[in-house]
Amino acid sequence: MRSDDTTNVLLLRRRFGLEPTGQPLPLHPEDSADLAYRAEAAERLADNREAAIADILKNSGVQALAITDLALGDIVDTHLRHLAAHLLRGDEPVIGGATGGAETSTPQAVAIAAIGAMTYAYLRNRICAPRDMSAGAATALRAATEELLVGLY
Repeated sequence: MRSDDTTNVLLLRRRFGLEPTGQPLPLHPEDSADLAYRAEAAERLADNREAAIADILKNSGVQALAITDLALGDIVDTHLRHLAAHLLRGDEPVIGGATGGAETSTPQAVAIAAIGAMTYAYLRNRICAPRDMSAGAATALRAATEELLVGLY
């Protein structure tokens, strides 16, 4: 099993107590477009959905955005399902975007978009190859989360 470069950099930076740097573009862009890697990433995400939701709720900071009439777990689940669909189809419209003007920037829409952004960013930084998936699948997942993050904001 091989790891991917992003995982190696993140692990070494953590090991030596260095602050993480900004996410670089995938080093192997052909992996991010390979349907087999995208399907593997979607499958791993679906297989570990419950654990991923629990980890995101516990460690990502989304609890600070809790709104009484919104179920946080359901919002995170919706964004994870959207990510899996995006990995498989690649043409999913972005959900929860709140930058379309005053009519779409309600407090609830802004909170959903922020929770989605935190979910994608946390997952992008948390994925580890080969622990979670192959290096190609991790690259594909990181590229997909970047695409969705750009669409949200």
